[in-house]
Amino acid sequence: MNPTCLLLLLFSQICLSQSTNTRMRGTITEQSSGNKPLQQVQVKAEFANATVTDNSGGFLLQFYKVLPGSDVTIVVNYPNWVVVNEDALIARIPDNADKQLLKLYMCPAERLAQSKIAFYQISQKNIDATFASKNASLSKQNADYEIKVKKLEAERDAAIRQLNVLSDEFARLNLDEVSTVQRKSIEQFEQGKSQSAISTLEGVNSTEVIAKAKKEKQEWIVKGDATNPAVAEADSIISQQIDKLMFQSDLYALNLDFEKAEEGYKAGAMADTTQYENLKKCGNFFLQQNKFDKANKWYNMMLRNSKTEYGRANALLLIGSANLKSNDFTNAESNLKQALNLFTKFAKINPPVYDFAVVDVLNDLGSTYFHSHRYKEAETSYLSALKILEKYDQSDAQHTLVSSAMIMGNLANVYKESLNFNAAEEYYKAALSIIESLPEEERKRQNPYLAVLLSNLGNVYSATGKIDAAKSLHIQSLRIEEQLAAENPDAYNPDLAIRLMNLSTDYADEIDLDSATVYLLRAIAIQDKLAKADPDAFNPLLAMMYGNLGNIEISYGDFKAALQDY
Repeated sequence: MNPTCLLLLLFSQICLSQSTNTRMRGTITEQSSGNKPLQQVQVKAEFANATVTDNSGGFLLQFYKVLPGSDVTIVVNYPNWVVVNEDALIARIPDNADKQLLKLYMCPAERLAQSKIAFYQISQKNIDATFASKNASLSKQNADYEIKVKKLEAERDAAIRQLNVLSDEFARLNLDEVSTVQRKSIEQFEQGKSQSAISTLEGVNSTEVIAKAKKEKQEWIVKGDATNPAVAEADSIISQQIDKLMFQSDLYALNLDFEKAEEGYKAGAMADTTQYENLKKCGNFFLQQNKFDKANKWYNMMLRNSKTEYGRANALLLIGSANLKSNDFTNAESNLKQALNLFTKFAKINPPVYDFAVVDVLNDLGSTYFHSHRYKEAETSYLSALKILEKYDQSDAQHTLVSSAMIMGNLANVYKESLNFNAAEEYYKAALSIIESLPEEERKRQNPYLAVLLSNLGNVYSATGKIDAAKSLHIQSLRIEEQLAAENPDAYNPDLAIRLMNLSTDYADEIDLDSATVYLLRAIAIQDKLAKADPDAFNPLLAMMYGNLGNIEISYGDFKAALQDY
């Protein structure tokens, strides 16, 4: 992330005469430091004075020609530091700046990056250990053994898919703002004691605490004393307990206890439906399990409850992405186009921030067109996304580099399906060059995508008669896939079977039938096992493999074996 945090000023109401009461007060402190103030941090926003934080970390923005209630986004600059609670940068100017304080937390950019890696590794170890323990406890003698194993594997895979998001959220937690119980739980989790962390959280019934705090708050409001300190205290308790519920549910998910996770996420989100980030989290939880209808229920609630155009744009992007994943291309196109219109409007005012959101929408829109076989429109979307990314220095922005590589790979897929093999080769090579140039740790994380790129470029060479080049790439892809499948067979065996089949085809084209048979039989053995567990998903490719084997048998002159394969 760029150490300079820039975000757009959005305004919904503009007054022709200068408003002297349009102010916003805030503080900036160091994350998890005991509220240590940060001094001399540059703070500004369009139509407001530029300022710096004082000795207490405080700042005051004085707006002109903008009324209270307008949506603004703050621009913060502190060399090599980043804002941890990024969402707070998009705020609404309060009616009374002296009573509503904007709290921002920052930390060194390098520390945030390291924290993400640390939490990712801790979480992954926890998932692996929990899966192994639960899998070992299942009795093979029970009639429903296979069903339970399949359910456990699905939950393990869904938990892994959430790791990037959860590790980022964990790294951004500010211990100065969480309850004592949650702070203790976080420390236990960091030590690898996930079960102790969960037990600590379960010691407090958050639902009851929230209900009690809401009741006390309402009693003061009914008395006409909404400004009583007890009201602010109740709000603080409610906020802390909601955060605790969401964190507790994260731990349940990492412990593969999805029923408790779902219950906790729902309770936390419904405790205050104006906090759309929690609604988003519920949607993401179901999305990772491919429960698209449930995911969109929460995303639509987020859309309805969003108070800003920025929130609406995010919700529309999430809904469109969920539509895409469920192959609902008509609704995907509609929602993504609405999101694109909003983000494009924002980006015209402040490109460095919202250009990347536009890129995300264009990429999803391109994929929607691709899967609808509208290749020209897909090409236009992907090229537009790449054109935006080209404006930025990507030398030290790994996320931007990876995004570029993935969009190039998507564009190459369009050209391959359109039989424009020269263009497909060009973009596959460009994507490969980016992935292979990444630092070792990041490149390892991209190994699954690297295997796909190598395989796809190999298929282009196969289609154009460059068999030696195709075989070389397919072997490289296979080696990566074998390593991935050894570490996580359930996740990568389907791809491994495809890599083996591709290499078998290369050897068959070279009339090296013995090698072709060896690799194809390995592919069939994997695919047959997959097809027994999920016939609808894996039988079509298994049939193709047997057809290929029949062709090899014919080349051997063994017509009886070929007939059996067919």
